[in-house]
Amino acid sequence: MMLSACDQNQQLVIDRYLSTGGDVNACDTFERTGLHRASSQGHTDVIVKLLEAGANIHSRDKLWSTCVHSACRGGNLSVLKLLLNQGADITATDKVLQPLHTVLQPLHTVLQPLHTVLLTIRLFTTHVTVIVSNLSISVILTAARK
Repeated sequence: MMLSACDQNQQLVIDRYLSTGGDVNACDTFERTGLHRASSQGHTDVIVKLLEAGANIHSRDKLWSTCVHSACRGGNLSVLKLLLNQGADITATDKVLQPLHTVLQPLHTVLQPLHTVLLTIRLFTTHVTVIVSNLSISVILTAARK
């Protein structure tokens, strides 16, 4: 019930589940957590709630996909920013060794009307720069200045 609530942005159901001692890292038969599901659907409020309750941001499903993969496949840039700011791993690959620059392709469709978007996020000692243009998506990791 909690997992489908994460899919459907049913925050009252999630609150009740968590307040009665429910496992924030519970998963389905594919080992997808509520965080995976909310990331895929773009439900930032649910993601914040799950992270505050101790959800594992590095959790992987049966294909080793993380919530970052889910956010990218769902085309959810705001979720991607949120997850990266919370320490998610942009360099993660899944079992099919699909790097995130290929998973980011759905974001191209979402952002295409903007022509070119430059997003830079500082993660501890690394800057993650995502450049989305009409023809491609690039992910660049650089050392942050101290």
